[in-house]
Amino acid sequence: MYKCFICGEKFLRLNDLTRHIWKYHRDESVICPVCGFKSKNLWGLEYHCSVRKDEEHQAIFVLLRRNSRNITKIPILRYFKKYFEVKNE
Repeated sequence: MYKCFICGEKFLRLNDLTRHIWKYHRDESVICPVCGFKSKNLWGLEYHCSVRKDEEHQAIFVLLRRNSRNITKIPILRYFKKYFEVKNE
């Protein structure tokens, strides 16, 4: 399961999480779950994560770019699981 870092809603599939974030949180103020940076909207957070080169920010960037093929890179996948994956409850 995957958890939305903005509202906490849970999803079985990663693509459903990505779709949810862009559909419901696109124009909201959001906070970077890695460093606490505050952005006016998702595009600002996407840019913020794109210019940071650490693996944690890159994991967020991959999610926001809606390109789940890139999460198979092992270092990024590790942080992806840290921020988004939820153990079965």
